[in-house]
Amino acid sequence: LRPIRMLRDRFGESIEILVEFHSMWSVPAAARIARALEPYKPMWLEDMLMPGNPGQYRELAEATSLPLCAGERMAGKLAFEALLAARALKFVM
Repeated sequence: LRPIRMLRDRFGESIEILVEFHSMWSVPAAARIARALEPYKPMWLEDMLMPGNPGQYRELAEATSLPLCAGERMAGKLAFEALLAARALKFVM
């Protein structure tokens, strides 16, 4: 949290903070991280989970108030349709 806290302390709400997670987290870990980041109000949390399981993104979306972003590691119309149908993302890349 330190880098995010330092940005907020220095710049306040005058900048948007977008956080990349490289799809390296499980749902429980991602939810814990997301809840810890909520006070800092990042614009989005990007690619927290591995692509291919829209249900996990839905579960994560229900665990945090922060907007989720995903898609840069995905390909194909069907993968995006499934993710959009889960209604878990605020931003799609």
